[in-house]
Order: sequence, then C-alpha cells, then structure tokens
Amino acid sequence: ARHDGVHTFYIGKNSVVRPGAFIRGNVITGEGCLDGDSVDSGKAVGTVLRHAAAREVPAAVIAGCFGEGYERAAKLGSVALKSCINRPMTLEYAMEHSEELLSLAAEELLRGVAAVRNTRMRLLSR
Repeated sequence: ARHDGVHTFYIGKNSVVRPGAFIRGNVITGEGCLDGDSVDSGKAVGTVLRHAAAREVPAAVIAGCFGEGYERAAKLGSVALKSCINRPMTLEYAMEHSEELLSLAAEELLRGVAAVRNTRMRLLSR
C-alpha cells in the first residue's frame, strides 16, 4: 500500500522478511520485547541497528513492548522507537490482535517519517 508518499508493507504472522529491510534509505526492524539484551546479545535487532548506525542511516524499531534497558537501542544512532501497544490492553488481547496492532504501528511510524520528510523538503525549498 502507499500512504503519503511512503510505501507501507503489511507483514502477516507467517511472512518472512529480511531483518532491517531498507525502505528509501531508512531501516525498519522489529522485536517482540525490546530490551537491553535485544541490543547487546547479538540478536538481529541490535545487529541491524549497528549496521544502520555505521552507515549513518536512520532506523526505527517497532516492538510489542519495551523492557529494561531498551533505551540503549536509541543510543546506537538515529533510532526511532515505536510500540505496537497503543492503549491499555491485556497481553491476551495484544497477542490475539498482533497483526492489526503491528500494521497500525507501522502506518503511524511511516506517516511520521512522511511528515518529517515533507517538512524538510518545504524548508529546503525556501
């Protein structure tokens, strides 16, 4: 799908996507629960963020939740953090509606990227 000039990819439960797929010079990756171990223990999300930072490429993580030490991810470079949980809900509800919640989080994140890009383009054209 395409929204506000940004390609949006909806990922289902059985989809296989390479971690850190590059979308227009930005990296988007995900983690069930982003915490310090996600960043420091060699998991895919930490590796993807390090590669993006080394290339000075902005990155984003969409996570189901944030645990202790999650803020270390933001210190790896230009990293945005987005949670799939957008209101109070039970774990059971979140698991049952995970595909919908992920799609909404991705769309909100990409709309934010588009808004920043559009603002930047307007400022540069002055």
